[in-house]
Amino acid sequence: TLKSCLDSKRQWEEYIERQPVRFFDREAFPWLVHTTRGLSQLLKTPAEQLLPLPSVTVGSNALLRSWQRRRRPDGQQRAAILSVTYGSTKKLLRKLAKESGFQVDEAAVEFPLEDEEQILSALDSILKPNTTLVVLDLIPSNAPFVLPPEAVALCRAKAPDAFVLLDAAHGFFGLPLKLTGPRRDYPVDAVVTNCHKWFCGAKGTALLHVGEEAQEWLEPLVISHGYGSDLPSGFYWPGLADWSSFLALDEAMAFWDLVGIEPARTYCNYMVR
Repeated sequence: TLKSCLDSKRQWEEYIERQPVRFFDREAFPWLVHTTRGLSQLLKTPAEQLLPLPSVTVGSNALLRSWQRRRRPDGQQRAAILSVTYGSTKKLLRKLAKESGFQVDEAAVEFPLEDEEQILSALDSILKPNTTLVVLDLIPSNAPFVLPPEAVALCRAKAPDAFVLLDAAHGFFGLPLKLTGPRRDYPVDAVVTNCHKWFCGAKGTALLHVGEEAQEWLEPLVISHGYGSDLPSGFYWPGLADWSSFLALDEAMAFWDLVGIEPARTYCNYMVR
């Protein structure tokens, strides 16, 4: 975490505590919109499609719970994941499968990994016409590879009705994520990513990106005063919450603007190689 982010977080905490009613009633929404707009420019997406969250795990739960209510999967439907899928996501899918009756197919990624074809072959082996959900990790937390972009095209070809979620917890800054537009590398239905890892924000900062179709049925995990106005409002007001870490992301954006996010990314990738 950048020192400037930590300093900003503390300043926001003190500012909020001086007049908490004023902040939450009058100021929270404009400041959250301001920060979200800055992040949306980096991720090349409309700000209204970007939702603030405390973690990728919370985002995955909100999205997949909403998907479960919308799709109402049963024993005839299947979900597809790789063996390197994040552990808590596997537990969430098992819980949903137990409640709804659908099957979770897990493809083993064998190591040592010689080339991207091994990943694509593993995924290909479990995709079926009745696969209605696919969850893919962009950069797995437990394996040293980047998901080949061809994986998304494979999902569209073999499971055309599947909703595809990209878990990009380690992707923000590490890769040049572009979330909308014809030239994006991963044209999925939803993306979750953290701001507290390689983007160097304070802990408890993450984002959920959803396209227009999912916006119609996505709901926050917590229903509070913002619910029912519009989609962002439902996520901006999950009851009383400490937004100091998220608002401090202005400092992270200022830092990367000063340093140059593209040269910094190139340098970091060079060091890894």
